[in-house]
Amino acid sequence: MNDAERAGFARHPLRVSVGTVLWCGMEPATLSNLIANDNDLRLFCDGCGRCVDADISRLVKRFGAAIPLPEIGRRSRCSECGAKGGSVQVVAVRWST
Repeated sequence: MNDAERAGFARHPLRVSVGTVLWCGMEPATLSNLIANDNDLRLFCDGCGRCVDADISRLVKRFGAAIPLPEIGRRSRCSECGAKGGSVQVVAVRWST
């Protein structure tokens, strides 16, 4: 990763862009990780920039709990503009103490 990529990653450390692969030696988070850590998921449309909070239980029923989060972004389709593909962001609902 070069300095420019590092700077962009620092600004949005939890946002996973479908077009960019950042390898840090870890497997991508899954829906089961979100549930276990009491987190939510936000989807961003690559076409129009629309942002929605995902219904985790609906995604689990559709794709299963083991689906990697970047794959959800790749499979997403915007209900506003119809574009396929987007990015995802993990949203902390509860802070651990």
